[in-house]
Amino acid sequence: VPSLREVLDDSSALFFESGNVQSLTSALHKYFAEPNAYTQLGVNAQKAVQEFSWKKRAERIQKLIVDIA
Repeated sequence: VPSLREVLDDSSALFFESGNVQSLTSALHKYFAEPNAYTQLGVNAQKAVQEFSWKKRAERIQKLIVDIA
């Protein structure tokens, strides 16, 4: 899903080509080969998505309003 790449990247998600079984299989093999490395994916993903919470969005909008006022 292209919109996911706006929020997450290869350091925070395991991507594969939709509808492509080989791509999914390859991604899963990488995951199971290095489970400790992929634990970091979860940590990075959690940090990344926090920037897109409603609270963060409201803070950015409020700052924009203050900056242009």
